[in-house]
Amino acid sequence: MLNLSREITDTYDVLGEIGQGGGGIIYEAYHKRLRKKVVLKKQHEAIRGLVNERTETDTLKNLRHSYLPQVLDFIVTEDAVFTVMDYIPGQSVKDILKERGRLSEQEVIKYAGQLCDALVYLHNSKPPVIHGDIKPDNIMITPEGDVCLIDFNISSALSAANSYAFGFTPGYAAPEQRRSFEYRRNALKAARAAAAPAGEYGETVLLHEDPSDKTVPMPGAGIQDTVLLHDDPFDRTVPMPGSDMQRTVLLYDHSSDKTVPMPGAGIQETVLLHDGTSDKTVPMSGSPANVMREENRESWILYDKRSDIYSFGATLYHMLTGIKPSSEPGDIKPVLDIYPMMNRGLADIITRSLEAEPENRFQSFDEIKKILDNIKKYDLKYRAGVVRRIVAVAIAAVIAGIIAAVSLITLKNTGEKKYKAGLSDALELYYSGDHEGSIECIDDRLIDGFYFDLDKTLESSAYHLRANDLFEMKQYDSAVHDYDEAIKLDPSNALIYRDKAIALARAGEADEAVSVLNEAADLNTENVDLMLANAEIEASRGNTDEAIGLYKECIEAAEDDQTKARAGMLCASLYDHEDEAQLSEAISVLEKASGYDSGIKASVLEQLAQCYISMAGLTGDVSYYDSALGVFTQIADKGWDTYTTHNNMAIIYEQTDDLEAAEDELDMMLEKYGDNYNTYKRLAFLEIDKQEENAADSRDYSRFKEYYNKAEELYKTQSAVSDDMEMNVLEKLIGQI
Repeated sequence: MLNLSREITDTYDVLGEIGQGGGGIIYEAYHKRLRKKVVLKKQHEAIRGLVNERTETDTLKNLRHSYLPQVLDFIVTEDAVFTVMDYIPGQSVKDILKERGRLSEQEVIKYAGQLCDALVYLHNSKPPVIHGDIKPDNIMITPEGDVCLIDFNISSALSAANSYAFGFTPGYAAPEQRRSFEYRRNALKAARAAAAPAGEYGETVLLHEDPSDKTVPMPGAGIQDTVLLHDDPFDRTVPMPGSDMQRTVLLYDHSSDKTVPMPGAGIQETVLLHDGTSDKTVPMSGSPANVMREENRESWILYDKRSDIYSFGATLYHMLTGIKPSSEPGDIKPVLDIYPMMNRGLADIITRSLEAEPENRFQSFDEIKKILDNIKKYDLKYRAGVVRRIVAVAIAAVIAGIIAAVSLITLKNTGEKKYKAGLSDALELYYSGDHEGSIECIDDRLIDGFYFDLDKTLESSAYHLRANDLFEMKQYDSAVHDYDEAIKLDPSNALIYRDKAIALARAGEADEAVSVLNEAADLNTENVDLMLANAEIEASRGNTDEAIGLYKECIEAAEDDQTKARAGMLCASLYDHEDEAQLSEAISVLEKASGYDSGIKASVLEQLAQCYISMAGLTGDVSYYDSALGVFTQIADKGWDTYTTHNNMAIIYEQTDDLEAAEDELDMMLEKYGDNYNTYKRLAFLEIDKQEENAADSRDYSRFKEYYNKAEELYKTQSAVSDDMEMNVLEKLIGQI
């Protein structure tokens, strides 16, 4: 049982252990004040010094990406270090593979694109964050059908650009990552063996990874100290005792939660370390510093970003084929041998990522992203269709002759009219806050369509709008890519440069953002637009107060409501929403922004409603729930409402004990959106609340049972979530009634 300190129990209810990752033990918990589920990860003791001494913890807490959990806090207690992260509902890819065997090619391409976006973001963060344990277990598919890459390696962000391995998962870990683990483990064993009483272990220690899953004895305080390397079907990550991050080698003793310092300059005899790749032994002698000096040390003591690329490729291989990759790259059957007709771009990504030598792989996820962004062009069916269209056009040109020239003029005019109509529809979706719908409209009707001799500024507008959609979805790297495409087509549009600079700042690329902003200034960009971008750059550099000041100046100086509203949204996002005073400031800014007649009013109102809900949870003041309801009602009256809008309203009604209004809202949702397990789930909880108002001898739970049975039936077919905690609660209640 975890021995919990006051720092934990005052804020969290720990519900139980839910797993172990490469960096520590993971617990599910409930944040009492915020009334939300979170994940507590008990980190290895070696990270304690990093949390105390390094300022990069603030950088980690500021990581924001749609496909990553947010790091909420670090807690350092007397005997442990904890990371607090968002709890991510959904089903792991590992569980999906167990149920279905494999995923479709289209699913793999979709998830690969989202994972790539997250990894581009992590690797380009300041400092870079190397995940270190990409595998099906650590990829969640959310109820919305998107990925979330969990359990990334906090220690890699708190130390250097390169990382030492705390552990590895066979089949997914890169060869150099396994060697890093082996090197550090052997160095620790050698040090402890040298410090042990004479005759306890003999004169020479030869240690290497045994693929037969044998237990390797760990020299030290008795033969019971062991490290296990398991290549088992459950893909357990092997914890790595110790850390070199404090410039002291520590041996982590799991039985006592104590760290044992590596002996000083006390190694007198030679210890032989097996290099894991050949029968050659490398002599090690002298102090621990001498133990670390080994030929070709840098080639395999550390692993870097390219190790994540290998694990990414191995994971995609497993997802597509249903076959877990071998730990030896040379033994992995080529993916094209399994699926000869598969998309060539996806095949290239998997094949090159699984190269044994890091220099032969892709060198960054940016390279992989370029392929994924143009993945359709690698599809055999797509390329065959293009060839057929080219041949058809050529034949038509020969036959039509002069008639074709006349037709092309008509085609150009008709095409531009159709393009503008599609752009208008996408813009309307953008303004309503339906960014996924806007992107789908742009892709299907504009970018993937055929338009003859299209005006370049029109084509640029499509990429610019799609980039803005991606920005609102917090996919900043993808947004930058589309801004670049828009600039190529319309290099004189200063607003594109401004928006690109803001996206770069959000992605943590402040210096590059400044460079782009200078280009915008050369194009005589309005001062207010420069001010907006400068504010974002200051925010990315951690100068929050300066950024907020610039945003407020921008709001006052701007003449158009669109710029005022956008500056207000960006400004409000900088305040700490877990601090009552700062959250109050954010609400004030958004209330003012909601009054502007802008095209992004739906997004402003949605952000404002969420702030009201956060304030109600933070202070216990239910009047903020009333304010949130007012905003949601305004959204619905404008026709911008979604299922989520009404679901939030129903929950607020129930929390404020207006059970009749909650029931009316849920009934309306059934009528408007059809059967949904979540709606019946909410009705079941509501019925429990209604019956509790009656005397015990007059309670009737028959409707509760009806709602539960309907929710359970739909849950099996509708939900991507295999562990909806509320459904588990209802199951227990039905057993008690």
